[in-house]
Amino acid sequence: VLGQEQDGVGGSFDASQSYQGDMYNVNVWQYALSAEQVSSLFISGRCGHSGHEDNAQVSFSDVNDQDPQGDAQFVDAACGDNKVLNFPSGDNIANYLAFEPGFEETSAITVCAWLRKTTNDATRYWFSYAVSGSHNEVILGEHDPSTVSFYIQNQGIVTDTGAWPVNVWTHVCGIWDSSSGSVIMINGEVAASEDGVKAGASIRAGGSLVLGQEQDSVGGSFDAGQSYQGDMYNVNVWQYALSADDVASLYSASRCGHSGVENAAQVPYSAIFGEEPQGDAQFVDGSCVRNNKILNFPSGDNTANYLAFEPGFEETSAITVCAWLRKTTNDATRYWFSYAVSGSHNE
Repeated sequence: VLGQEQDGVGGSFDASQSYQGDMYNVNVWQYALSAEQVSSLFISGRCGHSGHEDNAQVSFSDVNDQDPQGDAQFVDAACGDNKVLNFPSGDNIANYLAFEPGFEETSAITVCAWLRKTTNDATRYWFSYAVSGSHNEVILGEHDPSTVSFYIQNQGIVTDTGAWPVNVWTHVCGIWDSSSGSVIMINGEVAASEDGVKAGASIRAGGSLVLGQEQDSVGGSFDAGQSYQGDMYNVNVWQYALSADDVASLYSASRCGHSGVENAAQVPYSAIFGEEPQGDAQFVDGSCVRNNKILNFPSGDNTANYLAFEPGFEETSAITVCAWLRKTTNDATRYWFSYAVSGSHNE
């Protein structure tokens, strides 16, 4: 039973013990997961899929097939588009995605994305916005190996070495406001900042946005040695400066998650997903969880809201239960998972 605690097999619930809140990606294994396996479930994020779920005796897809009782219900999980933009290995000028973002002139901008690069060398750039007369209007990339660099009209800031590891999903944001300066945030934390960068300036309208290459003229003149290689996901652009709390919420929502901040983006990832990659760049499976439904238990003490089924467990000497939870109560004796057998309702 999910959402109640059984004092008899399949029932005898106590309203004051009812779980209230959300439940997602519940899985049960009839063996003990290692600390490393549990860590990988967490790193994959709420909407992610680490692969360990495939071996669960009871998977969340099994839970999704059941019928919630009372006012318990499955609701939208607010997970994002399940496609990663992939740029394969090898220096090139052919692999990119380009479009006109329709920017208005602006005195502030924020660019955020989840990135997993496969190179670790200098002058690789993944985001390039160019306008006539200024091909480095906004660029983000790697100036020196394992750093993040962020340029506004050729004036840039760079993080310390080691800030951007290879082959690891990393959340990167560049934030600029003409009244304050530039900030780079990595995995929800400030990694570099400088006051007064292009003070009083404006980013111009009518330019070309390229992902995967750095423009030396509007829409082209790429340098193969600067080509980005790796994966890119959930790229969003806002024409204002996100707060540190906004960026932290994007990171906390995880790679496959959706914090709500994305809803105000001038260029959301859904718009990028609607464009056509060039060369061997392509959208590939994002390995986000397949079930896009959360199990919700509304507020209020009750004995009516639950989900119950027979999981078909074999007798076992080990078990692991994992889930993502967002409770709406903060008191004692609330239980969200209960497995009972005859003679032992607290099995």
